[in-house]
Amino acid sequence: ITSSSKNLILDYKFNNTIDSNLLPTFNNSKPFEFEIEDTVEDTITRRKIIAQTRPTKITFNASKALLEVLSIDISEVVDGIQMFESCTALTSVKFNDRPTPKLISMERMFNKCTSLTNIDFGGMTTENLKFLSATFSDCSVLETLDIGDWHVEQLEALSATFRYSKRLKNLDLSKWKVNNLLYMSGAFRDCQQLEHIDLSGVKS
Repeated sequence: ITSSSKNLILDYKFNNTIDSNLLPTFNNSKPFEFEIEDTVEDTITRRKIIAQTRPTKITFNASKALLEVLSIDISEVVDGIQMFESCTALTSVKFNDRPTPKLISMERMFNKCTSLTNIDFGGMTTENLKFLSATFSDCSVLETLDIGDWHVEQLEALSATFRYSKRLKNLDLSKWKVNNLLYMSGAFRDCQQLEHIDLSGVKS
């Protein structure tokens, strides 16, 4: 990979006593060439993945070692299903500033991320997003979500999206314009501390 064509795809930290060489799956196991830069401090490895092309899918396969995602590029990702699902030690995720015009599904992206406290969506764009089922389900310590400005006109599925997110306190979705929502069952089930929901822009 020449220096002029390098793209930072991922920058993340993991517990190397649980997994000494944590790598996500890219492109549904189709060939994806990349370079690795590691910095190791005791039990924590910080890993950067650099590539000439950008992957169309990234999945961490329920890693118990993943601790923090400092940057992730999903600008070519279409299907974000299960990207971080059941990564139970993961505390924070930061998406980079590139737009994501191809993104259609975020189903179960953060499902069962029971240590997750912060998500920075960076430059994520959602104008083609259709599926949000169980996206933030069982994020049991997550208190806030900055998704009020998302453009989700194409959204079809919101089932179980925030289910069991017991510390989530406020959700202002009043700017959302959704005209063809088909599925919404259990979207807010057992959100025990949710004090305010504004869904005035959502129509089914």
